Amino acid sequence: MSHELCTISLGALLSCLLLLAAQAQDLEEYVLTNPNGLEAHILPYGAILQKLIVPDYDGVLRDIALGFDHLEPYENGTSPYFGALVGRVANRVANSTFELEGKTYHVSANENSTSLHGGKYGFSRQMWAGRPFTNGSSSGVTLQYFSPDGDEVS
Repeated sequence: MSHELCTISLGALLSCLLLLAAQAQDLEEYVLTNPNGLEAHILPYGAILQKLIVPDYDGVLRDIALGFDHLEPYENGTSPYFGALVGRVANRVANSTFELEGKTYHVSANENSTSLHGGKYGFSRQMWAGRPFTNGSSSGVTLQYFSPDGDEVS
């Protein structure tokens, strides 16, 4: 039985220079910023990019990410995956069944008979471990989640 270790490094992606940690509804939130006013607000729940604030053409800071101010819509399923890291599969697995190397697998259905964006317990519904880092003049956060082989197989 194999295991997956999913890692996403947002610091390298955003070329951040400063890492701030804050609290949002008793949930840790990572806020990555740069000197130009960019802010990326990242929640460990679902590895969600909750806000992405950037300066527009006139220098006015605007949030360009679709997201919610509170955690509840993400937890109760009313959020349509806004800003979340989806997976094991992005999109749908018809009839929640697929074949790999001659073997048929049945995964959990979460949209009628279909498995959408990783199924009932996909990556967007998991708590990711955040680890802030600094590397020279860059700072960021690495998010990790351990997904055991077969954990969505029914």
